[in-house]
Amino acid sequence: FDTGIFEKYEAIQEKGKDMPALGASSLAASAPPGELSAKSKTKKAQAVRGMYIGLAGGPDVSSVDFQTVKQTGFSLGMLAGYRFNQRLAVESGFFWDKKYYYSAGNYFNKQKVGIPDYVNILSLEGNCSMFEIPLALRYDIFIKKNHSFFVKAGLSSYLMNQENYAYQAEFWGAQYQKDSTYNHSTNNIFSILQIGAAYEQRLGKNTRIRIEPYFRIPIQGIGVGSLPVSSAGLHLGITHSFR
Repeated sequence: FDTGIFEKYEAIQEKGKDMPALGASSLAASAPPGELSAKSKTKKAQAVRGMYIGLAGGPDVSSVDFQTVKQTGFSLGMLAGYRFNQRLAVESGFFWDKKYYYSAGNYFNKQKVGIPDYVNILSLEGNCSMFEIPLALRYDIFIKKNHSFFVKAGLSSYLMNQENYAYQAEFWGAQYQKDSTYNHSTNNIFSILQIGAAYEQRLGKNTRIRIEPYFRIPIQGIGVGSLPVSSAGLHLGITHSFR
């Protein structure tokens, strides 16, 4: 009987005891580098992606076709956004705007308010209060650990609440002034081009503050007189992300 077979078997067993167990870390270490890189990128993308909400407000100046600015208004409300990746996000919101403006009479469309053609409007001063609903794409062009710089562009809708006008008019050579108020006159859906840029600073893990100058350029006239009211302003805001 050949005892060498048993000696070989015992040697194999002894060798097996010295071999380390294949745990999760060993399996991970043996995974291909490309697979680990893909997993880390996926986790990083998931960490960035998510929703954020905030508050913003600040001064607003408006003019009709870049005529005289008479008084400063304001814009105040809430914003919400969704970030798709580190650079791209979409933002919307709901704002209460108060705008003041002056215009020569030839910019005002008299048809909607029933002013006869033989009445000549020389000039007017107006103000309006409205709800604004913006929708814009945001792109972060400069990103650091605690701060960033982004630009955004999109369209806004104006839901007019109230308009007040003081007309300086002329009728048969005589000049007179007339004051009028119009309520819920028009809804200008996606008729305002909005562009802006902002600096954003991190406060804590998920909170940020921003300083955002903006411009609003009308694609069509707004309000009862279809006035081409342009606006510029500065939003100071704070946001909190959920991710």
